Amino acid sequence: MDPRSTGLGVAAPSLGDLAPGHVAVIETPHGRFELTVRESGPVGAAFDQLTYATTTRSDWDTPALTRWAHALTQRITYLMEPLRILEIDTEDRHIELRSPQPTQRQGGRFYYQALLDHSGLLTLKRFRFDEADRKRDQVPMQLTRETLERLMEDCVLAATSIQD
Repeated sequence: MDPRSTGLGVAAPSLGDLAPGHVAVIETPHGRFELTVRESGPVGAAFDQLTYATTTRSDWDTPALTRWAHALTQRITYLMEPLRILEIDTEDRHIELRSPQPTQRQGGRFYYQALLDHSGLLTLKRFRFDEADRKRDQVPMQLTRETLERLMEDCVLAATSIQD
């Protein structure tokens, strides 16, 4: 990997050199990103999921998780289908975010889904709901390198902005 600094201690990987199935690991002063690359090129990549394990705190209570989720929805507005809070589970201390207005095309609806849990783990995936068979399948996210860098920066900024 040939990392580039993004200014927040987040290094974006050189995605063009990654083979399909490779898991890119990007360490930051505030946590660790992992993304499973499906395809890559000089402009961007398609990947199955992005995870961010923040080290800003070891255990997140529900109010802190809720503030983190709100911060993410305020910062990450540039995806094809922006995220909104769908469910707050106070018992298990996790929050689900989802795109409220999926993109309609190719006989299906495409949307993002993110899960935040009390350990400080954010998992972002993209899905396609097939109208014909009423099934949901995970599909790759396709982002340019610049959008991926911005997404990673916003994940860090959202987590580090939470005050007790």
